[in-house]
Amino acid sequence: MQQVVQPSRERRHGQPAIPEHVDRLLTSSQRQVLGQVTSFGWRLAFVRHPLLEDPTIIVTPDGGASYAVITSDGELEFSAELQVRH
Repeated sequence: MQQVVQPSRERRHGQPAIPEHVDRLLTSSQRQVLGQVTSFGWRLAFVRHPLLEDPTIIVTPDGGASYAVITSDGELEFSAELQVRH
């Protein structure tokens, strides 16, 4: 019986979910808000950095039940339409 291998849908191509020097990607407003939300138990979940676009900073509370986006101007968007692959 021949085994069928499904192609990978991974788009990071070996890149980590959180880049090693993520602070270089963040605006000062994003760094400030990230510091504030981590004091409430949230953590940086991952960073999306589409080609030729600003990075999208995604945070999640401990447990990962929901996600929020920290915009480039430091706003925390809970209603952002975000599709997360698990």
